[in-house]
Amino acid sequence: MKYELLPLIKPDLLRYLASISNETGRIRVSFADVNESAYVLREVFRTYDDDSSEEWQARCMEVFDERINMLLDLFRYAQSMGDGDWMRQIEGRLEQLSTIKSLIPENSGNYAR
Repeated sequence: MKYELLPLIKPDLLRYLASISNETGRIRVSFADVNESAYVLREVFRTYDDDSSEEWQARCMEVFDERINMLLDLFRYAQSMGDGDWMRQIEGRLEQLSTIKSLIPENSGNYAR
């Protein structure tokens, strides 16, 4: 079996690996803790138990939408607090999700939505 990293995720993964390269000893790493798309996919796999690919795709898009809405709510709150750093962090997370989500219909001939 061969796994290939999406080009859009690779820079985030490399940045994350570089950030933990100074750690000594054994550590447990979850890329889903630093990448929004990985987080969403992990949540879909945790909560989905049907075998239908169409249903899985619909659930995937639903979770992407829920996460985007939550981040937009956080962005509005950060904006009301005048927290520019937090706003930039949320913008980056939204960009990760939007970019990956926009590719799903193009890469799936049986997209269910």
